[in-house]
Amino acid sequence: MAPRALLFFLCRALLICWALPPARAQALGTLPDTALARIALAPAARQPLLLNKLAERHFYTSPPQALAYARQAEAAARDAADPGQQAQALGNQGSAYYLLENYEAALAAYFKSLALNKQIRNLRGQSSCLNNIGNVYLAGSHEAQAMQCYRQSLALDRQRGDSLGVGDSYVNLATASTALDTTQRQALAYYQRALALFRAAGNTAKATSALNNIADTYLDRRRYAAALPYLAQCLALNRQLGNVAQQAQNLQNLGHVQRGLGHWATAAAYYRQSSEVGRAFPDIGRNNLRFLAETHAQAGNYQAAYQDFRRFAARKDSAFGRASTDRINELETRFQTRQKEEQIQGQQLTIRRKNQLIYGALAATALLLIFAGGLGHQMRQKHRANRALAAANHEIRQSMAEKEVLIQEIHHRVKNNLQLVSSLLSWQSSTLPHPALAAALAESQARIQSMALVHEHLYRNDNLAQISLDTYLAELLNSLHQSLNSALRPVRLSTDLQPVVVEAKDAIPFGLLANELVTNAYKHAFAGRAGGHLHISLVALPPRGFRLRVADDGVGLPATAAPAGKPKSLGMQLIGMLTKQLKATLRTEPAAPPATGTGFEITRLP
Repeated sequence: MAPRALLFFLCRALLICWALPPARAQALGTLPDTALARIALAPAARQPLLLNKLAERHFYTSPPQALAYARQAEAAARDAADPGQQAQALGNQGSAYYLLENYEAALAAYFKSLALNKQIRNLRGQSSCLNNIGNVYLAGSHEAQAMQCYRQSLALDRQRGDSLGVGDSYVNLATASTALDTTQRQALAYYQRALALFRAAGNTAKATSALNNIADTYLDRRRYAAALPYLAQCLALNRQLGNVAQQAQNLQNLGHVQRGLGHWATAAAYYRQSSEVGRAFPDIGRNNLRFLAETHAQAGNYQAAYQDFRRFAARKDSAFGRASTDRINELETRFQTRQKEEQIQGQQLTIRRKNQLIYGALAATALLLIFAGGLGHQMRQKHRANRALAAANHEIRQSMAEKEVLIQEIHHRVKNNLQLVSSLLSWQSSTLPHPALAAALAESQARIQSMALVHEHLYRNDNLAQISLDTYLAELLNSLHQSLNSALRPVRLSTDLQPVVVEAKDAIPFGLLANELVTNAYKHAFAGRAGGHLHISLVALPPRGFRLRVADDGVGLPATAAPAGKPKSLGMQLIGMLTKQLKATLRTEPAAPPATGTGFEITRLP
């Protein structure tokens, strides 16, 4: 989602969280928060509502904790037969999943909340769910589906007469239409409508945000003169609100406008003022140094540009980007070239003066002129060759960077498509009446999620050819524990993961293998018991090997083998196939008596 729409998502995500009827609650769990003790003393009818509010307070500090509270609220409301509070809890779960970037789970929660709100005819809750579903689609680059959800939400807000809600829907529509309309005329129209509604309602904060969005849109289209009055109004309102960060950003954008209009000195003054106002925000000052350097370079003052880029590089440290490094080298080359050209011009002037003083010595003067001309020609040839070489190197680096970006975008798209398929499987499983079919779809969903997680790591990594198994496995285990662990049969999960790096092609079979082993342990290892302990270890066997061990203290494997001719389960078949694909070996052994349990060990030798 674009940054300018994030604030509106967070506000809209909580619309469902108030003015709903109270509900009867079930007994509270044992989540680690002192506020739960006070909630337990409250009347039973208020406990689901209080749990939902507790979840909302944790959105900005701990989304996993917010998710846990929202699940408690859903259980309490469901037990009390209160669909209003249950819909609210499901909406809060969707918002927590969204902040955790688990988009398929967020979609499933929002769709369930939407269905409940339709049952009780809660138009406000329906509008909020549709906006949030649109936000998830927009985060996955499905702009058309997002636009459809925003339009449905807009119709509901109009039906309720909620002008601020209508304005928020206009902002969301503008954000989604930006990717579909290259002219951005539709986005500007939506922003203008939202601005008029926010001003009429006297909501200064939302009006300021709308003004900033309009100015940004004009800046994207390089319509600098059109952006100028909106930025001036936005700056004045942010000064009234005391929003220092936004004031610094407005001043920086005013610098961009002046640069676009060719007013170099005015642009530089705005950048310096932005740094002074936003001195508490290091990234603003650092970016202003880069903009100052670019402005000086456009004005032809390469020495000042070179110095500003040096200061920018010192601030950037190890996180400094490759493109900015190339820009510094280019400015340094241009500065040194200008110095050499001035030296050549000074040499030629000296030669002419000497020629006038020793006009009589024609032979010596002729030789001197030939020598100077040859030297100047040689230096110019060298400069041209250096410039051509620098341009070729820049094109090669730019081409490589573009290819890396394209490959990362491919991984991002594959991940989004896999997450969409996983979401559809989750939605389908919730509608199936047969538990066995729903369980089979849930297993397929987990396998798809493990593959999507590989592409997510490749999208985030700088190295697109390799992946760190320890980081990937830690995230996969956390996701599986959240979805498979049960309050009725809790399983304690512990890990010991050493750094292991493998090629990208081995990451997907490894993830599927780990998914099968861990899922089987949660489902079968502790049958008939109150709980248990599951330990996963990963050991590096340099240079390219590893050893994965999944051990539990459960009931252990059956004493006898499966009957002859009976096929193995799909999970065990997959484990065998994936082990062969990784060129590894599988070893299964029971725990040493008197302990109980089973250990699965996957070893790939170096």
